[in-house]
Amino acid sequence: GKVDQAVQHFAYALKMKPDYVEANYNLGNALRSQGRVEEAIACYGRAVQAAQDCFLARYKLGMCLVQQGKLEAATRHLQATADSKLDPALAADAQRVLDVLESRKKTGAGNAAKE
Repeated sequence: GKVDQAVQHFAYALKMKPDYVEANYNLGNALRSQGRVEEAIACYGRAVQAAQDCFLARYKLGMCLVQQGKLEAATRHLQATADSKLDPALAADAQRVLDVLESRKKTGAGNAAKE
C-alpha cells in the first residue's frame, strides 16, 4: 500500500543523504505505523542525532521507548521535549506523559513495598 511505498521512498532518500532529518523522521512514522517500532526508534534517533532541536522526533522517539518499556531512555527524550520552548503544545504533551510515568513509578513502587 501507500505506507510501503513511503517506506521505500524515504529509504531511497536516506541512501542519498543518511542525515536527512525529515526523511528519517517520516520513515520513522511510516515504520511505526506498520508496528516496526525498533526500526522507527533507529530512524527517530538518527533524526535527533542530526538535529538536536527536532523535538517532534524526540517526542516520538520517547513514546516508542515508553512502548518498549525503556523508561529511562524515554524520560530523557521526553524531558528534553518538555523543556523546549519551540513548540509549547508538544512540550505540554511531553510533560503530561512524564507526569503519567512518574505517577506509575510511584504507584508501582508503592505496590512493590506492600508485597
